Amino acid sequence: MGKYTYELSQIIEDEKIFPPSPTALSLTNILTNYPLENENFIDLSRKDGKTRREVLNDKIINHYYFSEIGFENPPRFLFALKRRLDEKMTLYNQRYKSIDLDINPINNVDMTESFTHTITGSGSIDTNNTDTNTGTIKNDGSGTSSSTNDNLNVNSDTPPTELLEADILANKFASTTGHDKNTASGESTSTNTQTLNTTNHLIGDINTTDNKSETYERKEFGSSKGYTFAQNIDQWRNIMINIEEEIINELSDLFMNVWWY
Repeated sequence: MGKYTYELSQIIEDEKIFPPSPTALSLTNILTNYPLENENFIDLSRKDGKTRREVLNDKIINHYYFSEIGFENPPRFLFALKRRLDEKMTLYNQRYKSIDLDINPINNVDMTESFTHTITGSGSIDTNNTDTNTGTIKNDGSGTSSSTNDNLNVNSDTPPTELLEADILANKFASTTGHDKNTASGESTSTNTQTLNTTNHLIGDINTTDNKSETYERKEFGSSKGYTFAQNIDQWRNIMINIEEEIINELSDLFMNVWWY
């Protein structure tokens, strides 16, 4: 019964005095390198600002600090501890992922549906049109003209005095006289009529394309039919887990589990 036993506290203190190399099988290296999901996550509800790895390591050490290891020497214990963490952390990392999800436990419905309705149509129109334009253009014009010619010719060989027009007309004191007086008047009328007859002929094809697209969304948010918010909260409480406690319990059989009070 004189077999020497080790407590976890002794291994921790020994490594403080003799720091292990980065590749050594040591408690420090094991707690630094086992796989841990989102290890740098910081719980803002904590005041110390420690990361997820630091918090979990502290809980493991504090829980088993004065516990005796369940192996005859520290190297065997450290080997078993490393193997256990490597094997089990795959499961617990999946659980860490589940609690890292940003979800609302009260609302169990958050659905968005998008609908797109597209209508495509095309058509063709054959055109063969003939347009005929017939018309008459008529220009009417009229005018009146008048003219008067009054010619007086006088020839006097020896006129004693100046002859007036009345004297000439009376044939006084003139060798010869001549008087021509003509008056003419008339009216004119003209009519110009044109007939217009034109024909336009259009032949061709008209192609049409009609594309329409309608998009709308339908959103549903809240609690599904048959579930109250209180029921959703109760279910959420029932599935809450303490992952760190479960990991600590996974290591229980590596210690003697003999407590002295």
